[in-house]
Amino acid sequence: MVLQQWDPFGELRRADSLFDRVWRGFWVQPASATSRSWSIPIDIVEDDERLIVSASLPGLKSDDIKVSVDGNVLTVRAKASSESESSHENENEAGYLVRERRHGSFARSIRLPKSVDREKIESRYQDGVLRVELPKVPEQTPREIEVKVA
Repeated sequence: MVLQQWDPFGELRRADSLFDRVWRGFWVQPASATSRSWSIPIDIVEDDERLIVSASLPGLKSDDIKVSVDGNVLTVRAKASSESESSHENENEAGYLVRERRHGSFARSIRLPKSVDREKIESRYQDGVLRVELPKVPEQTPREIEVKVA
């Protein structure tokens, strides 16, 4: 016989999860400013000579993207404007049924290792992808220092 601690809310949580799965497919909830915050998706690849950070920023102009390094933190900032911002004061007037594309200001920061040469960082934006190359400082090999007799 196995003894298990009784959780009085366990059945409620399972039922709630079941209802969530059933109702999820019936309608699409439009994203709003109050829904979960949006983060810039990134990939980071490392090889022997550099780190490469790729950030997905589709539909933006290069002027709307700022890359900065402060100490050992790389920050990518972007600002996306809504196409209907100027023509419609209220989103409901625009006739949206679903609005999931985000607009506004977004930022993503990552901590850099000490091995990055901050003076040689380069970035390029093409086809909706920002690519930031962070060269590594060449490793210093240990050397022996001769001890001189005074």
